[in-house]
Amino acid sequence: MRILITHDTHYQYERAPTSVIQLLRLTPRHHAGQYVVRWRIDLSEDCRLDQREDAFGNIVHAFTAAGPFGDISLHVEGEVETQDTAGVVADAIERFPPSLFLRETALTQPDAAITDFAREIAARGANPLDTLHALNGALRQAIAFDTSPTESQTTAAEAFALKRGVCQDLTHIFLVAARQTGTPARSSAASAGSARRWVR
Repeated sequence: MRILITHDTHYQYERAPTSVIQLLRLTPRHHAGQYVVRWRIDLSEDCRLDQREDAFGNIVHAFTAAGPFGDISLHVEGEVETQDTAGVVADAIERFPPSLFLRETALTQPDAAITDFAREIAARGANPLDTLHALNGALRQAIAFDTSPTESQTTAAEAFALKRGVCQDLTHIFLVAARQTGTPARSSAASAGSARRWVR
């Protein structure tokens, strides 16, 4: 299947910054079952976009935009050809052992509610892949997409208690739940998309 992807981000500033530095993890990689046909990142400000790889092998772009300006826009567009691999990613760059992805982080601390949720789903699963698919489906039903109640530092436990959140919240909850079943899990930042900003 060929998928056309369009992503727009628009930042508005109450006070015009003198400069902005931003890291973008918005570019997918080729792997078994996924081929990136074309991909383009456009910025509203005149600046150079530098590409590199992070420690995990994700494609990262960085730019510095000189101000002052009242807003900045980012437009990403591309086309990806995919094949159904039942959610199994093969031949992707993995530089760390799977056990690393059983570790908890500040945003992915387990609590009793997520642990119980994961164990209940795992008890029904015939094998680890079925369990992960069931977790994904159950989270889609349990958590409503809502941009209002959460922010970048909202933990998985907080978002799960709210039963609302955005993509990063669903990702964090899934990571916690998968790890509670003994499955190493990490987010693929290039799939989910992420951006980090420094403003002066």
